Formats: sequence, structure tokens, C-alpha cells
Amino acid sequence: MSRDNKSCFNKFCDLLGYGAVSFVFFLAKILPIQLLSLFFGCLAVLLSPFIPTTYLVLRNLEYTMPELPLIKRIYTMFMVWYNLGQFIGEYPYIYKMKKGKIFKYVNIIDKNFIEEIKNNKTGSIIFSGHLSNWEAGLRALIDSNLKINVVFRES
Repeated sequence: MSRDNKSCFNKFCDLLGYGAVSFVFFLAKILPIQLLSLFFGCLAVLLSPFIPTTYLVLRNLEYTMPELPLIKRIYTMFMVWYNLGQFIGEYPYIYKMKKGKIFKYVNIIDKNFIEEIKNNKTGSIIFSGHLSNWEAGLRALIDSNLKINVVFRES
């Protein structure tokens, strides 16, 4: 494939991606978060057999948990895709929510934790994995009036 053809293909893929993201944000304007989350969760599960990464997930589950029955590995793989689909459906809502509404979806177990961080004059470091919809937790910290900086490492 020549450089020009590859460039056209990349532009086409970028345009397709832009259209998909625009569609998700459009749906977020007309559908409630629970419905969009469910829709994209189910859509991801339905499309997962056509995504090559699905079989990598199953193979990795077999390597890491050989004692797990095949049906449970398949269920786990589907739940991975379902969770990813939910993330896609919920993402457009996170930063457009009114202040404090995020706590309807994020549960902070130890409420004293936030007050301790606020009262700590030397600062605090919070470690977080990139798990599921971790941006919602970040939004909850912002809504708690914490001054925060985010540092990340590319994987």
C-alpha cells in the first residue's frame, strides 16, 4: 500500500471514529445515562465475537486460570466487553453532570477520607488503576472541592 493510500485509509478511519464518538454524544443528549449504559453494554457483548481481541482475552484467561471452567471464562470475557460498553455509554455524562450529582453513581465508602485529605497541609497522593469508569471517581474528588493534579504513565 502506498503512502498516499495509507494516508487516505487513516483519514477514513479517523472520520469513522469521529462519527462514532459524535453519535454517542448525540445519544447522550436524548437518552438517560442508565439506558445508554445498558445499550452500549449489550452492543459490546453482541459485537465481541467479531473482535479478534475477544479470543486473546479467552486465551489469557485460560493461561491465568486454567482451573476455571470454560463457561465461566466465556462469561468473564462477556462481562469485560459489557463493562467496556457501559463505560462508552456513561462517559459523555461524567463532566456534564451538575456538581454533586456524581455521588448518585459513585460511592465513597470512607467519607472521612476526603476531609482528611482537605485538612492535610502537606498534600496527599492517591494511586488509582485505570479500572472501568475511573473518571467518575476523579469527578467525585473534584466535586468534593479538592485541589488535584493528575499524573499518569503511558502503558
